[in-house]
Amino acid sequence: MTLRLDGLVVRGEIDNTRPYSVCGWLKLRGYRTPLTLNLTGDCGPSLKGLRVRFEHPVPPDDREEDTNAELSDLAWQQIGPTGSMGVVPSGSGQPGRLTLEWFSQNGRVTLDLADPVLEAVPDEDDPDQEADDEAEADLAALAGGDDLDDDEDPYGLFPQDLMEHFDSQADQIDREILPDSESVRGMSEVEYMEDLIENGEGVPIGNVFDPPIKLPRPEGLSDDVVEASLKRLLAQLARHGISLDICEHFSPRESYQLLLEEICPFEMTHPQLEATRWVQHFSTSDFCETCEAEFEREVEEYEKNRGRDDDDED
Repeated sequence: MTLRLDGLVVRGEIDNTRPYSVCGWLKLRGYRTPLTLNLTGDCGPSLKGLRVRFEHPVPPDDREEDTNAELSDLAWQQIGPTGSMGVVPSGSGQPGRLTLEWFSQNGRVTLDLADPVLEAVPDEDDPDQEADDEAEADLAALAGGDDLDDDEDPYGLFPQDLMEHFDSQADQIDREILPDSESVRGMSEVEYMEDLIENGEGVPIGNVFDPPIKLPRPEGLSDDVVEASLKRLLAQLARHGISLDICEHFSPRESYQLLLEEICPFEMTHPQLEATRWVQHFSTSDFCETCEAEFEREVEEYEKNRGRDDDDED
């Protein structure tokens, strides 16, 4: 089943300036918090290597009443592999269509916008002004000196019925993930997560697939077949809240081999946490000798500069 965000997205940003990584955000109608993207892969040629903002005002339509129902199971931090992402020219002088596809915790997700307003964002661009305005508003509210700890919605951002819906969902998640035993009774969801991560045994990541998936070995396969197999595996991992960030030194083939030989058989995960939408991140940089050498050089340079600053102060 495909989750289609057409008609729900009013603006957003796609950033493919880092190799084999697509980050960004999508502002959904009726929600203040944006949907964030942390995807593995590249965009198509029209967007590859670019950071682009877009806007697509959505007029009220008959989907508005169904918005909350459609997004009730949405993971607000989207992970997984990219699919087809690009701008299709219209041939009429208009911007064309922006089409985005990825495979996340929610399965296949698509966004198809006709004639959006597109803007290339330079690297030195300031953070989004809207985010700055919201931060200033929050700081202004805090400056009033009121004690906000006792109010879950101190700024009145959510209608009362929506707050009750959030509370009900949180209680349901607690009931689903917290075992009914004296040892965990009374623990909050966060406390249980921390305890499970620190003290739980977990299971090898390769054991979470039901039914098990069969993946070909990379030896003898073309680069295209290897990349397709990598994205298939990443899509399956995303359904369990597991992502892989790929550094600039690792190819798709090396990343696929790392998943098959190291991460899936030996790294552990906790299936009980899937209901919380908690994301477990892995990165090829943790297994990359070049990244490790670069990090050590940066630390050494930092220590040298700090020593010079201390000498200048003396």
